[in-house]
Amino acid sequence: ITTIDAAVEVVSAQVDGLDLLINNAGFFAKGEKLGNLDADSMLYTFNINAVGPILVVQRFVDLLQAGDDAKVINISSQLGSLQRTSGGTHYSYNSSKAALNMLTRVLARELRDDGITVVTTHPGWVQTDMGGKGAAITPNESAAGLIALADRIAMDDTNKFYTWEGEEHIW
Repeated sequence: ITTIDAAVEVVSAQVDGLDLLINNAGFFAKGEKLGNLDADSMLYTFNINAVGPILVVQRFVDLLQAGDDAKVINISSQLGSLQRTSGGTHYSYNSSKAALNMLTRVLARELRDDGITVVTTHPGWVQTDMGGKGAAITPNESAAGLIALADRIAMDDTNKFYTWEGEEHIW
C-alpha cells in the first residue's frame, strides 16, 4: 500500500466527501547548474513536485466528486511561471513547478464537468527551510492568504494561477 492509498483510507474512514484538497509538495535541489545536472536527481524532483500531486488528486477524486463545492489547490511557485522566468539555474525545481502548472490546467479541464474547482498558487517567498530566514513572509501569513483564497474561489476561477494574496498570477 502506498502512502497515498493509506491517506485515502484514513480520510475515507472519517468523511463521505471532500470539499478541499491542498497539494503542498516541494523539493529544491541546491547547487544545480549546467555541467552537474543528474537525471536521477531531476526525476526525483519531478516526482515530488509534479507527479505526486496529480497522483494524490487521482486517488481522492471519488471523495472530491462526493464533496460539496469541492476545490483542489496545487501549491506551485512563481518560479514555475514561463512568462515570469528570468533564468537562473534552478533547472529541476522551476521546470517541475511549470509541469505542475500544466497538470493543473489539464486537471481543471477534466474535473470542470464534475463541479470541482482546480487552481494553482504561488505561496509567496516563505520563511521555511526552503525559503530561508530572509524570506519575505512567515508560514502563517502564507497559510492565512491561501485559506482566504480557498474560501473565495469558485468554478469561475478554475484553471487559474493565483498568488497567496489572491491576485491572479501570470502563467
